[in-house]
Amino acid sequence: MYRQMFFTCQVQYLNDVDPFSYPTLYPDVNPPDHTFSATLPLINQLAAVHRLLRAPHRKRRKG
Repeated sequence: MYRQMFFTCQVQYLNDVDPFSYPTLYPDVNPPDHTFSATLPLINQLAAVHRLLRAPHRKRRKG
């Protein structure tokens, strides 16, 4: 029988727009947990992490 493997870890968004800004170096007090599948490619799971963190996204300009 095939068993799928998972691992859970805490994820957080680091605002690195200004890497020398002191307050951005501190992590969140209570970062959310996310469960990753060890059998699925990581690229397929990143969209769920972005939704969980509500990380800001830059829109690409067309043209």
